[in-house]
Amino acid sequence: MQAIHDIFGLWPSVGVMATELDRGYDTVLAWRTRGRIPEDAWDDVIAAASKRGTQLSIGQIVAANAPIKKRGRAAHKVRKIRAKRAESRVG
Repeated sequence: MQAIHDIFGLWPSVGVMATELDRGYDTVLAWRTRGRIPEDAWDDVIAAASKRGTQLSIGQIVAANAPIKKRGRAAHKVRKIRAKRAESRVG
């Protein structure tokens, strides 16, 4: 397993994977879209892959998962925005 799509490729479709994991279709589709399988689902994915005849490890899932994206604005950008707003109120 080199990429997340290799893990999803173990199942013929997102629907089948969702059914075997006992998760909602939209949930599993979101995982595939984001390129991440959440940590709380790793054991279920490993067990379901094993039933399909593929040995999958936590290390393989970790290696295939995309990095977590940061949400929100960076702190330095927030400070700049606040400074501009303060300047516009004063001047």
